[in-house]
Amino acid sequence: MSLRQRLAYGALCLLREPFRRLPVATSLSLGAALGRLYAVLGGRRVEFARINLRIAFPEWSDAKRRRVLRESLANVGRSLAELALVQGAHREQVLSGVRIEGLGNLEIARARSGCKGVIVLTAHAGAWELAGMAAGQLGLPLSVVHRRFENPQVEAMVRRWREGSGMQLLPMGRALTGVTRALRRGDSVLMLIDQDAPRSEAVFADFFGVPAATLSAPAAIAMRTGASVVPACVAREGTGARHVVRLGEPLALEKGDVSDSRCLEANVAAMNRAVEAIVRAAPDQWSWLHRRWRTRPGPGEPGPYPSRRGRVRDAMPLPSAHGGSSK
Repeated sequence: MSLRQRLAYGALCLLREPFRRLPVATSLSLGAALGRLYAVLGGRRVEFARINLRIAFPEWSDAKRRRVLRESLANVGRSLAELALVQGAHREQVLSGVRIEGLGNLEIARARSGCKGVIVLTAHAGAWELAGMAAGQLGLPLSVVHRRFENPQVEAMVRRWREGSGMQLLPMGRALTGVTRALRRGDSVLMLIDQDAPRSEAVFADFFGVPAATLSAPAAIAMRTGASVVPACVAREGTGARHVVRLGEPLALEKGDVSDSRCLEANVAAMNRAVEAIVRAAPDQWSWLHRRWRTRPGPGEPGPYPSRRGRVRDAMPLPSAHGGSSK
């Protein structure tokens, strides 16, 4: 392990300590305050979020978009504080703040599934990581695709809090095989498709009315295995450490072979609609910081985000409030 990695882990632990030792309410308030401060100070990621909100909600006023961004980052701050708290004396108190609604929908999905397992589809919304950890204690043990961290100490820390909560980790490098095996043995597999996907792994499907490179693997796996897909929304209740996981009705996906591109695209689009509904229900709970529309359908087609030097490389038309487009 390099000196840089050691220093980075040391800094992370140093920043974590105040949050894990403070009372829960104080820790969350501090996290929210830092999130709001980040929204004010700005930076590349905040600029990405502003662009994303303009794409998704062109009909909103600038003031409303700023308010949603500020509260979204406050929620991110609270969620990071909770991840520190579960590594300390307040672990059980924080995990006990999560409840699940709609377990009956999961049972319906399992009964309809062409294999024993179910895909639980969600987004980077609310305290999704915390909810995943609490799910096992609430009768919904999850398997999740795990992207390994380059820093081995950070990797060990994340594995401890995930595996310590009963989550089964599926290595990213063998995700397709791992997810398929997990579904066939009856697991509930958590999958997220709300971030930009590499062109080689993507299908372009509308997200807030704009084509977005969307990971095709969840739809392809569902088609291969016959697994049912249940959308899950994670929402914070108020500003404290109380959360609800709402499991929706199983998605109505088309049956067909993965080689049928039309069928695959239709199922990816159905999943995108489910994720969009999650975001629309609570836009201040979603993380707007990533470049969701970065990869464009045509190679070389300009996108909406500035380069590292601050130049806007795009001329991508953005939707207007009247359903048209404007640059």
